[in-house]
Amino acid sequence: MKIADLKINRILDLATGVGQFIPYLLNENKSITQVIGLDICERSIAQAEKNFQDESKVSFMKVDAESLPFANDSFDAISINNSLHHFEKIGQVLAEARRVLSPAGYLIVNEMTSDSEQSQAQQSHILIHHWFAEIDRQMGRFHDETYTSKKLRELVKSNGFEIIEEEIYNQEIANPKDEKFIENYTRIISQTKERLVTKLPDILVSKAEDIIKHLQNYGYSPAKAIMMIAKKNEE
Repeated sequence: MKIADLKINRILDLATGVGQFIPYLLNENKSITQVIGLDICERSIAQAEKNFQDESKVSFMKVDAESLPFANDSFDAISINNSLHHFEKIGQVLAEARRVLSPAGYLIVNEMTSDSEQSQAQQSHILIHHWFAEIDRQMGRFHDETYTSKKLRELVKSNGFEIIEEEIYNQEIANPKDEKFIENYTRIISQTKERLVTKLPDILVSKAEDIIKHLQNYGYSPAKAIMMIAKKNEE
């Protein structure tokens, strides 16, 4: 069963950011008639509204995913894209998702993984992501490291869902050692380090140099990701 085959009219996209996952959903499933994207960040919501201003079936709300303002059984699907590791209370978020999901509805989870059996270029992505997660935690913002595929399955299964299909996939890029791409990431890491150097512990500053060396030696490629489609367990 693929997303294209799911019977979906209304879908709720949790932690939508600027709506990155919504075009994929709309392209894959032509039966969708309404998408509501939720995020706690006002700036992200404002940008998302600009991005989709010509799309009548898409709307956005500033809402905390731990407390959804919707009635039980309101949606045919709930989607979460690369955001589970941003939720401090994953159990509460998935409990709310389960509550507002119809009995025959679907939970769609798409997450990058930190599984070890990935190329050195993919490890660059993981190292960069985890470094920024450490910085967020240092600044008092919850941001966990990304999870292994095994851990992601456990999180979904232990919170009232049954996985009915999954796919682990690579997001290929033409040239992992593209010089402009590597220079851009190197600049972002260096600028972040310089901007926060007085606020970061020495270990995070030195990690930045190690990550840049790894990036320049091996290049960059998106980490493996897992797409899961799940349904509510029978109560």
